[in-house]
Amino acid sequence: MLSIGDRTSISLYERNKRSIYGETAVDIAKLLNSSINFILEGEEPVDPLLEKLIQLWKSVESEDVKNMILAQVEKAVELDQKMRKEKSI
Repeated sequence: MLSIGDRTSISLYERNKRSIYGETAVDIAKLLNSSINFILEGEEPVDPLLEKLIQLWKSVESEDVKNMILAQVEKAVELDQKMRKEKSI
């Protein structure tokens, strides 16, 4: 259970007037479905695979090729969702 105090305490956290310590940061991150790094630093960790995909995407000039890539990714997502659904049955 998250226990960070009263409204005054929350306001102090929001305005960076009070530090958030270990267990509290973990609790807040879980509650907000975020990372501790985001809670403490305001930055999400960079996913190396996502960075690689962005880099590759930016290297493509042709709109036709970009549309083909998008269509392939959409099909891959559909397949992934179908596989997860079948796995949960």
